[in-house]
Parts: sequence; structure tokens; C-alpha cells
Amino acid sequence: MDNMFICIDTTVNKSAIHQFKNFLQKYPEVTKWFMCSDYCIADTKKPNDVVSFVLYPYILDFNEWNEVVSSMQKTDLKHCRQVSPSFCDFTKEGYFFSFNFILRENNILRKLDEKASLDYLLKVYIEMTENWQVTTPNNAEAYEKINKKLKKLQNATKQKSFNYKMFGRVIKICFLAGYLRYLLGQFTRNYTQTVKRAADNKRRYAPGWVHSTCLLRGFPKGAAPHLAHDFAEQSVVCYTLCRRCPENTVAAGEGKGI
Repeated sequence: MDNMFICIDTTVNKSAIHQFKNFLQKYPEVTKWFMCSDYCIADTKKPNDVVSFVLYPYILDFNEWNEVVSSMQKTDLKHCRQVSPSFCDFTKEGYFFSFNFILRENNILRKLDEKASLDYLLKVYIEMTENWQVTTPNNAEAYEKINKKLKKLQNATKQKSFNYKMFGRVIKICFLAGYLRYLLGQFTRNYTQTVKRAADNKRRYAPGWVHSTCLLRGFPKGAAPHLAHDFAEQSVVCYTLCRRCPENTVAAGEGKGI
């Protein structure tokens, strides 16, 4: 995992990091963000797998952002031939930042397609979460819950029906999401916003869109949630959701992509 982290971090720290910093500087008072993601995986009609993330400042909540976008672009871009001028202008205003990872066939994350690597990863995170319960007693209860989920997932891998291919894809996506959360934590403000400050941010950054108020919270600068913690928890949750989703063709073993 260290090699994967170093590879991605080295790549991002070439030119993308400067663009990302410039984007964050537009929102100096914002300490809460949310991220949307979409994927093109195992589609034989496409040349590569692609994992995309879009980061928005929490100056509006999710439903409010949805209303803003829907007011400018009624139809999904995949199903229309013309994009509205207002939506084109919106994409250039700097309200969001996109990360797109193109995963060619011979990429650094390919090790996560191997059963042995995934089994080893589960074993390591079970041991880590057991150790964290001792070394970080303040969060022992939370780590215990994660540990139980990891063990349950480990038991599931012993079943013949366990889908290692899908599990590997989930791990890759969680790793990339965890990295971006770590990256964001390096540059965010070191305080928690109040309701009043949140309302001020809405007026400052999203004038004329909405007038509602919500509490925005963040985490300290340079102290993003532990990457391994996020990765361990997200992996379990995401795999469980994929298995339970009846519309997910990958979970059904059809291999048509996510």
C-alpha cells in the first residue's frame, strides 16, 4: 500500500496540487466539504477504467446543489446532445474541483485484483484495528466496531460465492477516496464553523441561490482522519452495500461494470 500511496501522491504533487490549492483558496472560510463519485469499470466498450471524484464546498447541502444544477441542466449529460450555456458557465466558475483517475491495464493498483493481496490486506487491518483499541483508548469503541465488521468480511471471503473481483474494485475506489480525504486535510482551516458562520458562507459564496442555514463542521488542518482508518471502514461498508444492491450487476456476477 505504501508504494501505491507514494505513486499517487507523487503524481498529484506535480501540477494538480497547485490547481487544487488555488481552488481551495477561493473558499478560505469553508471547513466542510463533500465529495461525489462516479465510475466506469469493466466496460468492454471503453479503453480504460476511470474513477472520478468531484469535490464541492459545503456552502450548500446536497439537495440544494442538486437544485442549482438541475435548474441549469435538466437532462443528464449522457442523454442529451446540447448543454445549456448557463451550465457551461457554471462549470467554469470554480464551484467544484474534479479528480479523474484513469486506470490503464498495467497500473499501480492492479495488485488489488489479486486474492492473496486482498486476504493479506484484510488480515493487516484486523490486526491494526485491534492495536488501535489499545493505543487509542479514546476511540476504542469505534475501532472495535470496525474490527468486528472486518472479521465478518474476512469470514465472508471463505464462502464460494464471495466476489473477489468486486471486492478488489471496491478497495481501489476506497483507497482513492481515502487519499483525497487525506489530501484535503492538509489544507483545510483549523476550526469548526458555527451556524452563523455557515450562513455567512452561503451569502458570501452562493448569493441568490438559497437562504437556508445548516451547521458546517470540519477537521483540523494537517490532521485529516487516519487514511488507514477511513480505508478499513469504507471498504467494509462499500462491499456490504454492493452485495445488498439488487441492481448492481457486478454483485450479481454478470460483470457488466459498475
